[in-house]
Amino acid sequence: MASFHNVNLYALAFIFALPLFIDSYTAYEVGLYLIFGLAALSVASCWGQAGFLPLGQAVFFGLGAYLYGYVNIEQSSVLSVSAGLFLALLVPALFAYALGKIVFSRTSSSGPYFSLITLAIAMLATQLALVFDGVTGGFNGLNGIYDIPGTDRYETLYWVIVLAVAVVLLFLQYLENTPFGLLLNGIRDNEQRVDLLGYKSDQLKSVIFAVSAAVSGLAGALYSVHQGIVTPQALGFFLSAEFVIWAAVGGRFTLIGPIAGALAMGMVSSELKETFPYWEVIVATIFILVVLFLPKGLLGWLPATKTRIEDDKLEVTDSCPSEKRVTLAINDVSVSVGAVNILSSLDMHLGGKGIQCLIGPNGAGKTSAFNTMTGVLPLSSGNLVWNGERFRPRQPYDAARQGIGRKLQIPCVFPSLSVEENIHLAIWASHSNQAFLFQRAKYGIRSTSLNAFYTTMPFLKQGKVLAGSLSVGQRQMLDLAMTCLADPDLLLLDEPCAGLSPIETNTLIQIIKNYIDREQKACVIIEHDMQVVEKLADEVLVMHQGSMLCSGSFEFVRENEDVRRVYAGGTK
Repeated sequence: MASFHNVNLYALAFIFALPLFIDSYTAYEVGLYLIFGLAALSVASCWGQAGFLPLGQAVFFGLGAYLYGYVNIEQSSVLSVSAGLFLALLVPALFAYALGKIVFSRTSSSGPYFSLITLAIAMLATQLALVFDGVTGGFNGLNGIYDIPGTDRYETLYWVIVLAVAVVLLFLQYLENTPFGLLLNGIRDNEQRVDLLGYKSDQLKSVIFAVSAAVSGLAGALYSVHQGIVTPQALGFFLSAEFVIWAAVGGRFTLIGPIAGALAMGMVSSELKETFPYWEVIVATIFILVVLFLPKGLLGWLPATKTRIEDDKLEVTDSCPSEKRVTLAINDVSVSVGAVNILSSLDMHLGGKGIQCLIGPNGAGKTSAFNTMTGVLPLSSGNLVWNGERFRPRQPYDAARQGIGRKLQIPCVFPSLSVEENIHLAIWASHSNQAFLFQRAKYGIRSTSLNAFYTTMPFLKQGKVLAGSLSVGQRQMLDLAMTCLADPDLLLLDEPCAGLSPIETNTLIQIIKNYIDREQKACVIIEHDMQVVEKLADEVLVMHQGSMLCSGSFEFVRENEDVRRVYAGGTK
């Protein structure tokens, strides 16, 4: 496997040497398929790496082609070529970033809507290109686009295309090895967890969408030079669909896969067109078979090209107990969804030192209260006050960036990433800035809390193991460790012991108590197991029908008649 570590470099060497073994016309065709491969790679950078599928990528391809062609029609110079390339990269990137911000900021589950919107934009762009024929040339397109000075499209342009492929591949490989690249994989696995750690997933997706659009724009610029003409078909849905097909056939989870897919499918199609009248049927059959039996694509078996940088000296981030007293007040909060009242005039005061346990029968509104504190549910009335200031989170990352960390009831990890990668994404969340995200990722960072977790959760030391292969109990513990390692001021833990055996439950109870005592954090735990509540709670809060019923010590709550009437606790 190690021999394939630099698979992208081997592929580039093959592409570079290919003209030595084929005639000039075939090299001309290969150059065209390499251009299409760049566009397919731009689809894979979103679909395979970040988990969202753009169905209108030809819009940026065609936009880049038109912009470059418009600047270099009937003339060509170093200045015009530079201006055309600059516009072909910048304008699609800005357009994609703006579109991404609009769509992704609405909801984290915007994937299907995003795909349909990009599809609609591709259809609209084709019609606009036909209507505004004074600019685009209409159906006939822009003709007479000049060669790049010093090149010939049937000979030396091939080397320019190979250079562009090399630059894009190496750039995207660099991104893969940054925290940004790992976060894209995290979004693909579990976007909600990325938000809960405090990363802005909508921003990250908008950035990679802009990068993919720039790559498509570059491919479009090369296409306009290669063909000498740009027509509205370069903007359309059918070309966009081909980009998706080539990415899927070659392997959307690899960098070289989409380029190989475009090259292979293009050459097969070229040969079949000459000999078989129903060649589209064979191409469609190949695509269906690959999707059914090789879901990762023809090159999906290739190992990842990620490389690691280990710190020569481990960065020991010694934590110290927090001196500040954090508070979160929920003042007369009501939340409704349609005609259903979820929370009703809820008053609750959280924070301080120690552990508060939030209990109540099913449907009491406990998780809804957490959802309201972390921006999942919008307030209908009332307000939240965080450390003396009004606070209204609109997304989970808003709460995380204020210092409110949350663990969900169901284990929420990144299953396709290793245990070590899960841990470092959590650590980076509390020690990173925008610039850090685009630097080479460094592993080996330690902290007092992480060392303690390694002692109490020995499986965490198996850093190369995929998180998805862990048991339910181990995933619960990893999830808790990630929540703590992000270093929040207030922890919101929703049934952290759910699904655990009695032994695992006792272990986790001790881990939580040790962490809170050591770090002097504030913690609120939703729990149904009264044995867990009794062992953990410094204060018990009881909810019923979306409102506070009472609060106090465990003994006080246990003897309270109102609690006895509405709530019956159980044990494992």
